[in-house]
Amino acid sequence: MEAALKVVVTGGSGLLGVAVIRELVGAGATVLSLDRKPHPDGHRPTWTCDLRDAAQLYQACVGADSVVHLAAHIAPNLTSDTSTFNENVSMTYNVLKAAQDNRVRRVVLASSVAAYGYIYGPTDLLPHFLPLTEEHPLAASDPYGLSKQIGELLGDAFARRGAMSVVSLRLPGINYDPTFERIQSFMSDPAYRKSGFWTYVDARDAARAFRLSVEKTLEGHRIYNIAAPSSNMREPTVDLVRRFLPGLSDIREISDKNWSGMSSARAASELGFVAEHVWEQILR
Repeated sequence: MEAALKVVVTGGSGLLGVAVIRELVGAGATVLSLDRKPHPDGHRPTWTCDLRDAAQLYQACVGADSVVHLAAHIAPNLTSDTSTFNENVSMTYNVLKAAQDNRVRRVVLASSVAAYGYIYGPTDLLPHFLPLTEEHPLAASDPYGLSKQIGELLGDAFARRGAMSVVSLRLPGINYDPTFERIQSFMSDPAYRKSGFWTYVDARDAARAFRLSVEKTLEGHRIYNIAAPSSNMREPTVDLVRRFLPGLSDIREISDKNWSGMSSARAASELGFVAEHVWEQILR
C-alpha cells in the first residue's frame, strides 16, 4: 500500500478474519478488528462489537478508508433460518450505512457461491452453464444464499447513492489447512461436492483478494468470483459433469483438466488476482 490505510474488518476474530487482517497488516494497513469475541492472535486494536447495534459501527468507521465486512452466520442451519437471513442482511445494511455516513471510500463484502443458489438449493437444480461467471443468474432459495444475494443488492443500492464504492467477493468453500488433508479427504466422494461444482479457495488467496479489493481504484459496485483455478478433485471436470450433472450441456471450458466450476477471470483482469495456493503443490 502506498500509504497506511485505516481498514475496519468485521468478523476479525474468525478464521477468514485472522487471515485477512494478517494480509492487510503485512501490506502496511492499520486495522481495527470488530468481533463479539477476542482476536485469537491478540491483534490490537480489537473492539467488542455487535453489528446489529448501528451506534457501535458508526464510532468504528470514523476516519476509516475502507471496511471489510466478513461477519455473518456462515452457513444455513447454524441458527434458525429467520436469524440467518435477518441478521446477515441487517448487519450488511448497518455496515454499509455506517460506512457511507462516515464517508468511507470502499466497502468490501464477503459474498458466496451460495448466492448462485446451488450449494444449499434443490439437489436436482442445474446451472445454466459452467464454469460459473459473475453474469450467471442468481437463484438462491435457502436463507444463507438469499442473505448473500440481498447483500449484493444492498451493495448496488449504496454504490448508487454517492462516492463510496463497493466490492462483493463470491467465495466458494475456504481451505484453512495448508497441508490440504481435508481436501484430500473429499476426493473419494465427488458426489458430496457436486453442489459447489468442486470449487474451493485457500484462505491465503482469499485474504489477498480482499487486500486487492481494498487497494484497487474501482467505481460503483464490482462483483468477483474468487476461486482456485483447479477443482478439489483429481478427475477431469468434464468427466465429473457428465457423471453428476448429465443434463448440463453448456460447458464453456474445453479442457481435459480439473478446472474449477467458478471462473475468476474477471478478478484476474480487474484486481490482478491469481490464486497461489493450490492442492497440487502439496498432494501427490
